[in-house]
Amino acid sequence: MFNFASLRRLSKQRSRGQSLVEFALVLPLFMLIAVAGIDVASLVSATHRLSAATREGARVATESTDAAFSTRTRDAAVTRTQRVLTDSGIPWWEADVNAEWNFEFIGGVRYDFLEVRAEFEPPFFFGQVLRFLGMDELPLAVRSQSVGYSTDSSQFFVLNF
Repeated sequence: MFNFASLRRLSKQRSRGQSLVEFALVLPLFMLIAVAGIDVASLVSATHRLSAATREGARVATESTDAAFSTRTRDAAVTRTQRVLTDSGIPWWEADVNAEWNFEFIGGVRYDFLEVRAEFEPPFFFGQVLRFLGMDELPLAVRSQSVGYSTDSSQFFVLNF
C-alpha cells in the first residue's frame, strides 16, 4: 500500500530546499540593488555638499574689501571652501580646490570675478569594482564650479554651475 504521509513529508522537504535555492539566487541581486542605491545617494549628497562649498567660497570673494585680483581674497575663498567641505564631511585634503581671478566687460561695465572650482572623488563601491576590473578611464569624480562677480558699483552676486 502507498503511504501518503511519507509522500507529503518528502514534498515539504523539497519545498524548503527549493525556497532556499531561490533565496540564494535572488539575494545577490537584491544586495546589488541596495548597494547601487546607496552609491547613488552618496553621489547626490557629495554633489550637493561640493556645490554648497564652492558657492560659499565665491561668496567670500564677493564680500571681500580687498582689491580685485588679490591673492589674499583668492586664498580666503579657497580656505573657506575647504572649511565648508570639512564641516560637511568631505576631508579637504581629498578634494581638489582652486580659485582663479578673471574679468569680462559686459555692456561697457567691467566685471571682476573669482571662479572657485572643486573636484572630489568619492569612495564608491562600484568605483572600486570598476577599478578592479581595469576600467580606470571612467570619470568617477564630482565637480562643482561657482563664480563670484563684483562690479565697480558694489553689486555682488554668485553663480553656481
